[in-house]
Amino acid sequence: KARLLAVLAATQLSSRCYVIEESGTTTTLKFEPLLVLGIAIVALLGIAIGVAIMLRPTRRRQGFSITAFCVMAGAFTVPIMWLDHLVITPTEIYHENGFWFRPTHKGFRFADVEAIRIQEVKRPRRSSRDWFIDRVGGNQDQISPGDLWESNEDFVVEKLKGYGVTFR
Repeated sequence: KARLLAVLAATQLSSRCYVIEESGTTTTLKFEPLLVLGIAIVALLGIAIGVAIMLRPTRRRQGFSITAFCVMAGAFTVPIMWLDHLVITPTEIYHENGFWFRPTHKGFRFADVEAIRIQEVKRPRRSSRDWFIDRVGGNQDQISPGDLWESNEDFVVEKLKGYGVTFR
């Protein structure tokens, strides 16, 4: 029964990873708050388990390792996911993500875009679908979208087409 519950819980979490909020003419995509809360709870439970193991004299090293890993994972993953958001307005798209102490801002104004081409780019550890933006005036930019943007690519493309952005 426990395995079945774990599989069902994982299915529900993975099916609702992102939230799309519409407010007037602004669309915001972000990670599901319950998913982020769930990750925070797992990190806190891991810390508690690590501390409990550390209290046993023969297991201090293992307990410290578990505690340190959960503190680091929770301290980085939870704020990054909580602050990550993609905003689409009638005039621009921008994505803020990365570490809370040094966020990354990606995006562009639609008026500056002649056309966009999306292409698979192979990287040493993984591949991604980068956006090559042909700007008015001849310059070209390359944006490697984050997970939030890339996972919702079809929705984003349709939304931008609705605002007059051309895709090749």
